[in-house]
Amino acid sequence: MSAQPAPAAPALAAPAGSVSAQPAPAAPAPAAGDIAAPAQARKETPAAPAKTSGTPVIGWEEFFDNDKQTTPSNKFWDLSGKTVEIKGYMGEVLSMDHHWFLLIPKPGAECPFDNGDETYWNRIMIVFVPDDVKLRYTQGPLKITGRLDVGIKVDESGYKTMFRLYDAKFEKLEE
Repeated sequence: MSAQPAPAAPALAAPAGSVSAQPAPAAPAPAAGDIAAPAQARKETPAAPAKTSGTPVIGWEEFFDNDKQTTPSNKFWDLSGKTVEIKGYMGEVLSMDHHWFLLIPKPGAECPFDNGDETYWNRIMIVFVPDDVKLRYTQGPLKITGRLDVGIKVDESGYKTMFRLYDAKFEKLEE
């Protein structure tokens, strides 16, 4: 009779700003008296890559399922209301007094509200930080974690947006 492995404990999400790696569970050792199968007969599965947290990561290429940019992707609709992580850059449009800024995919992007094609505004995200956060313009790449809100609306900033992050935390990344 072989011993049954104990069930694995659920992985806990790391606090914001920290990185944790969950080790892959070890394969149970054969019990005394069991004969191990030769390596070529055993099914070996590769270890899954370590994740930095349990928070879903979204990318700029995933905002839409097609080129029309009129309807958010199914992935974004599924994640609406959940905490997500995204990397980007702080845009020049920000309101330190009202605790929000625009997140853009790359530095130096043109003003999303004044380019005339009415699609670029869909490739931004407005980020609302808690009132107790002292907001300052930050250059360079950022990692932002917050609660995703999806759908076209005029939000608390007064701008018409399609994607918003609330209760967001951000950290500067190495360039």
